[in-house]
Amino acid sequence: MEFLVPFARPAHESGGRELASRRPPDPTHVIAFIDNGKSHANEFLAELGKALVARGVAGSYFLWRKPTASKPITTEERSQLLARAHLVVSGIGD
Repeated sequence: MEFLVPFARPAHESGGRELASRRPPDPTHVIAFIDNGKSHANEFLAELGKALVARGVAGSYFLWRKPTASKPITTEERSQLLARAHLVVSGIGD
């Protein structure tokens, strides 16, 4: 599996479009991955976390599992994730 990390490029390298500016990766940052319980989400997110740490995009990551895919996280759960992570990733679908 190959993961691409986008960085802003000059317009001539992006088909003439100006890309939004992005901050460079910070190897001290922590990424939280929300495992929503979908089939193989845990395995995929763990591999993604390992790859991002290996590339120096983040210093570490952790997985947090939702009790069920059908309900959103609570305000308290959101606060807990944000207290531990610089970036939260969710979105595994069918």
